Amino acid sequence: MLQRLDLNKLLLWYQCILAFNVTFVFFSDLDRYWAYKGIVSSPLVILLFFVSASVPLIFLRLHEFKYLSKPLMIWCISYVAFSFLWLGFFTDYNANSQQDFETRVLSTLLLISLNVIFSKYHIVIKFSQSAILLSLLMHLRNIFLELNQPRIFGDFNLTGRPSGFYQDVNVAGGAFVIGMIFCLDLVPKKLRLPFILSMGLGSFLTFSRGAIFCYFLELVLLIYLRKINFKQLVTYCSIIVLIIFIGGGVIAKEYLQEISMQNTNISERIEWIQDPSSSNANNDTSRFYIVELGWKLYTKNPIVGNGLGITDRWSQPIATHNMYLDLMVNYGFIGAVILPLLLYAIVRKSRGEVRITSILFVTFFATWSFFSHEVLEERFQLTIFSLMAAMTTQSRNNLLSFSGKGKL
Repeated sequence: MLQRLDLNKLLLWYQCILAFNVTFVFFSDLDRYWAYKGIVSSPLVILLFFVSASVPLIFLRLHEFKYLSKPLMIWCISYVAFSFLWLGFFTDYNANSQQDFETRVLSTLLLISLNVIFSKYHIVIKFSQSAILLSLLMHLRNIFLELNQPRIFGDFNLTGRPSGFYQDVNVAGGAFVIGMIFCLDLVPKKLRLPFILSMGLGSFLTFSRGAIFCYFLELVLLIYLRKINFKQLVTYCSIIVLIIFIGGGVIAKEYLQEISMQNTNISERIEWIQDPSSSNANNDTSRFYIVELGWKLYTKNPIVGNGLGITDRWSQPIATHNMYLDLMVNYGFIGAVILPLLLYAIVRKSRGEVRITSILFVTFFATWSFFSHEVLEERFQLTIFSLMAAMTTQSRNNLLSFSGKGKL
């Protein structure tokens, strides 16, 4: 009996350490950066390592199925089966379509493995949230470092806008927003509002329009859900504006002008912030033109779509920048419900404080998917999906006793 208790304790620590490391690596996009630096041959090596590390837990959870998210499992199996059907009957088979299908299989495999890693125990969730908080603090530091030394991370990010270890600068901005949502309970009450504002500063410094929009949307929701004291928020913002107006306005303006002179991408974003109707507002790799082309491609085959990987081999250098449209181009009109069904499966019947987190989670990804076409592929986002699903399952099973925190 004593040996069994020791074994369970050892396995729990193994699960906690594994959850912390997998969250930290994938949420901070370190796997991709390590591949760029030559530390590992490919991000796939890191993915397969963590999937393999979850195998002992998978065998242990076979008789504890109630701790896993059944709706998420059903969605994953359906998504792979659906994609296999489309690959066989509605796709012009080639290397791109095969690779696209393999990516979807790997994504669902990671979702399931991560859900197993995050399952059952409250302390495992806390370890994962701690990893996200540490990652955010490191990310904010990297953003400031890159502002002062644009070449500090080499040519990993080719836009010239600060992104730290994230190759996609828009994902770098979005990480601040979604990470903020999952870390609020870890931050002491007195520091929560400064923490929220610092995450807003981080997303702003990436000059990602999607991230900035999502941040303000989540801020409004936090006020509505009474997670933020509005009067206190106004007080903090007034002090910040006053400091900038009195002492830092000229310095900040000159600094931004200096940065924008060195990088046309940043200068266009600053111009857009000052005037969203400016001519450069729509000049980000002709994004509206790309969306228009994607819609025209969808209308050619609205019933069954154009098959897997179609936007990987079309005439444009980038894909649709819209997850809904990308899935519709691939699968036809039914593709429009694939992501909403995933979000529903993840948060279905969430309880207590987890329900508030689920509202913020769904709002973010439902909106963010209009700005990104890689929501179902990015490991940073798949990690959050599995973590939210584990929190929902635990809240349903009354295994998480989140206490209502109320206002800040």
